[in-house]
Amino acid sequence: MADQADNRAPYAQIAAHYAALITSGDLQPGSLLPSIKTLSQEWSVSTATAEKALRKLRNEGLVRGIHGIGTEV
Repeated sequence: MADQADNRAPYAQIAAHYAALITSGDLQPGSLLPSIKTLSQEWSVSTATAEKALRKLRNEGLVRGIHGIGTEV
C-alpha cells in the first residue's frame, strides 16, 4: 500500500521502490516486475497508477516493456 506519510504521489512511491531494488542489485537484469494488475492490488492503487509507475521506470531507462511478456529489468 502506498505510504500516506510520503508526500510523493503513489505512482512515484511505487517507481521509487522498484528503482531502489534495481539499483541495489536486488532485481537483476532480466527479472520481470509484477504485472500492472498485481501492482495495483499489492499497492492498493488503480491500474492507471500502476501503469504510470512502470512508465516512469521505462522513461528512466531502468526497465523495458516487452509485448506479451511484461516489464523487464
